[in-house]
Amino acid sequence: MVRTEWARKDSCPELLAGNGHEERETVAAQRAYDLLVDRLIRGVYRPGDWLNVRAVCAELGISRTPVMEAIKRLEQEGFLEVIPRAGCRVAQPGVDEMQQIFRMRIALEGIAAAEVAANPSPERLALLEELVREGNRAVEDQNPARFAAVNLAFHQAVAAASGSRRLFSVLQHCWLASRYYLASIPYFDKNMQRSAEEHAFIVQAIRFGWTEVAREAIAAHLQRCIFAFQQYLPHSQEQPAPAVPSPLGHETIPWLGRVHRLG
Repeated sequence: MVRTEWARKDSCPELLAGNGHEERETVAAQRAYDLLVDRLIRGVYRPGDWLNVRAVCAELGISRTPVMEAIKRLEQEGFLEVIPRAGCRVAQPGVDEMQQIFRMRIALEGIAAAEVAANPSPERLALLEELVREGNRAVEDQNPARFAAVNLAFHQAVAAASGSRRLFSVLQHCWLASRYYLASIPYFDKNMQRSAEEHAFIVQAIRFGWTEVAREAIAAHLQRCIFAFQQYLPHSQEQPAPAVPSPLGHETIPWLGRVHRLG
């Protein structure tokens, strides 16, 4: 039976060892960062929302300093804006930055998918197939939030299966940004079924060792996210781009196997 290792919360970089007040401040800043990231990717904080720094401090039971450190970090990463003498608000996702993030994912995850297809080990396939089944369960339950979590785990599993730690590390920020972008629009409300089918097709290409098919399938899958996001941009005058056809067309893949309960 395959263990659902992916179901744990996203891990954060290990903190450097320290002691005393400095270490406590570092840990507190990480806690604040984790809390804010969680709310950004779940859509609790929406673009344009103002953050109540005092409320965050009170909720975590920490001082203002580590919270502001977390906010500065998220500002550098492009998720928040600090407005002098006004406060801090959630940044509005921009089309240029969004396209850059997804193009990086298309290139890097395409490499990963091809690498995995070139050496499709039973263990790697088992985990990917399990995630496809979990995604189908979320579709059946009409649970977009659950599918979003499974979707992230699926893409992380493909990258991890490539065996490249550097590639996985570079993609970490891309995944965070992607979840933030997709949380700002009703993407999975309308695209769960199609995304689940595309995941199944990617796994099928990997299973049969079709390296270029796997690369192109994941590229088409991610390119569709760009088109969908563009349609929801505020004040956008661009004409909607034609939809990228699903590699499966209208074919229905049977979902097999027992679904593990996620943590």
